[in-house]
Amino acid sequence: MNHPKYPSLFYTTKEITISNQRAVLQEPVPDAKVGSYKLYVLTESYVYYVQFVVGHNDKGDRDELLKIAEQFNYENL
Repeated sequence: MNHPKYPSLFYTTKEITISNQRAVLQEPVPDAKVGSYKLYVLTESYVYYVQFVVGHNDKGDRDELLKIAEQFNYENL
């Protein structure tokens, strides 16, 4: 789901659900040399940002990021 005029060459983006909240997951493309998994969880009042940060050449683990993100209680304060 890339923007038609400004496509991202390094990430793919898709909408998912985390803990009953809408979220956007950015994943590095398979042949990307840099990048990491990024997750934006959207609530009525906030946008939560979760990123898997690891070594310089390691993209991290998508499943581990999603597992950790499911543990949070995203409240509308």
